[in-house]
Amino acid sequence: MRVNTIENIRTWLVLNESKLLERIQDTSCYKWSRWYIDKSIHVFPCVCETRNSACTFAETYHAIWQVNNALTKEGEFIEALIEYSSVIDAKGSLKQWLKSYEELFQEVLLIDDTIKVSLGKNSLESDIIKFSGEKLKHLLKFKELYLHAR
Repeated sequence: MRVNTIENIRTWLVLNESKLLERIQDTSCYKWSRWYIDKSIHVFPCVCETRNSACTFAETYHAIWQVNNALTKEGEFIEALIEYSSVIDAKGSLKQWLKSYEELFQEVLLIDDTIKVSLGKNSLESDIIKFSGEKLKHLLKFKELYLHAR
């Protein structure tokens, strides 16, 4: 298990984008090159027979990119948290709040303060990326409240 901590997510992504482009060429499937071209494409879990370091790096980059993408909407998460405090006791309003923020919830459903990327198809060994809890506090609080309210 290798543990890395990332303080500045955007900087990490910028510094590693050229490495991603190089590593994509070394993967045995084409999903990462397709994702890089159109970042709206949903990436399915790896089912390749062989996972090499290029695959795990691309998967790590993708997971960090998802966190960064959600962080760009932090204002929306803060707004949702403020609105939640005013609708928490009103059942009909709470249902409307859930419906209003369902799409935003999808942005954070798989996000946590730790990313774990398996180094092999059947391997117990993994890379672990930790983010500052303070960095993701609004996203994670929104996720927690949304799950609780459902």
